[in-house]
Amino acid sequence: MKRALIVAHHRSTRDALFSALEQAGYEVDCVATKNEARVLLDISEHDVLIANDRLPDGRGYDVAVAAEELGAKSYLVTDTAGSADELTLAPVGHPNERRCLGEQGLTDLLRRLAEDD
Repeated sequence: MKRALIVAHHRSTRDALFSALEQAGYEVDCVATKNEARVLLDISEHDVLIANDRLPDGRGYDVAVAAEELGAKSYLVTDTAGSADELTLAPVGHPNERRCLGEQGLTDLLRRLAEDD
């Protein structure tokens, strides 16, 4: 089974991404901080990482780069109001590909991940 790691400080963001990834067949880990994410990356493999860039203890970008070095596809998510409807997502290293998620965007993301398998 594919494994995903979500690193987001807003619970609504974690919940929205968790539901979508779980429905797509991923085993999903969720954490709220950079340090928690680093611990999980050290002890288990993940195929996908989605992280807020702004975390309470640092930048999610650093965790995303570390995950990419370990072979995971990494994305940065921005949730301006903590609302799942206002999420934007960009692959690490490609900030110009940022797109609004919403329900259609989550479906788009999952389609892209499936195509990359």
